Amino acid sequence: MGGVLQLLLFGVAYCVLAIIIGFGIVVVFWLYLHSKKIKGISRILSQGFFLPLSLAPYFFIVTIVSIIICEVVREVDAPFSDYWTIPVDAKINVIAIDSTREWWFSPVAGGQAISEAIQSIAVTEKMVYGATLSGFNYIYSFQSQRYMEYDEYAEFSTRLNDHGITRIDVLSPEAYYWEQRKWGDIIMLLLFLIYPIYRYYCLVINLRDLGSQDPLSESSRI
Repeated sequence: MGGVLQLLLFGVAYCVLAIIIGFGIVVVFWLYLHSKKIKGISRILSQGFFLPLSLAPYFFIVTIVSIIICEVVREVDAPFSDYWTIPVDAKINVIAIDSTREWWFSPVAGGQAISEAIQSIAVTEKMVYGATLSGFNYIYSFQSQRYMEYDEYAEFSTRLNDHGITRIDVLSPEAYYWEQRKWGDIIMLLLFLIYPIYRYYCLVINLRDLGSQDPLSESSRI
């Protein structure tokens, strides 16, 4: 699915969700203010309903910024793309296209994959190694930039032992992908949520102030 179509579907889904959340906010606010017997609540209810929708332009801008940061700074796949990629070193990425069921090694500079589909992966300072879906073992040396496959496990194990690797500890490519990018995603998510949280906080403060008014005072009437 193309990135533009995914972005469009996300926009539609967000608007629907924003309306649902808006109704939920109105119900909660009305129940709270009704319990306080506060009059003149139409303004705060309107603010509560339209707040999720009013944040749509912000989230659109945030999405564009996120795409730029992912592509230019983090060098990982951007949101709403049809591929997944994460750097292994300065020369190669591990990449999946259309589906995360099959992953390959691909040059950072672009071009054809340098491996067949892989089943597992482990990365050290000198190499990346693991197994392919077809049952071979592989080693990619960062120094020589060579990808080698081994049909005999004994030879593969010997090569690892030559580099001081005596314990084979691998991950699935998908697990490696999420392990490498999760903290960057978490940090970006927290940064992007600061403004919406601030807006909701201000609305809740207004609600609290309105709820603390004397229900018989003039300021609490329309």
